[in-house]
Amino acid sequence: MALGDQPGAEEFLTSLALSLLDKVGPFARSVPPGLGVFIVVNALGAILDRQGHVVRGNRDPETGLRRHPVEELEERLARGEAITSPFGNTTLSLVVTNQRLRPDALRQLGRQVHTSMARAIQPFHTSHDGDVLYAVTTNEVDNAALSNVALGLLASELAWDAILASGPGHPLGYG
Repeated sequence: MALGDQPGAEEFLTSLALSLLDKVGPFARSVPPGLGVFIVVNALGAILDRQGHVVRGNRDPETGLRRHPVEELEERLARGEAITSPFGNTTLSLVVTNQRLRPDALRQLGRQVHTSMARAIQPFHTSHDGDVLYAVTTNEVDNAALSNVALGLLASELAWDAILASGPGHPLGYG
């Protein structure tokens, strides 16, 4: 059963979204149906912009330069250095829509969006991360013109926007 079928679901989601507005960047698209993505980023991986440049994380303390994780990994392996990763990082994500979705379609939306986040966070969803995404719907709108795949595409792009804006230095940043 979708969260939207539960008594008080709309109030719960509204309250949750409003509380997140104070902590992370709000992102919503005004295409029918309503769609919002909220992300708190404390990733092990570096944050990449849409051109593939590292904009947060993986900063060399000596030079101040940010390097792509693969580039650094290849150089360290070539020098024979041991590769270790810290523990305790996580990215928490919430996708909220009012599009009517069956439970299996809602799960697939969550998979599609969470998988797409690997474009912006590299590496993503490692064995040392606690990355999680929740997808919820209020089941209020039935827009037959919007396929589940298209909804996932819109939500995935919104997730990348939210990741980029989640930290300091970004025009939309809230960190």
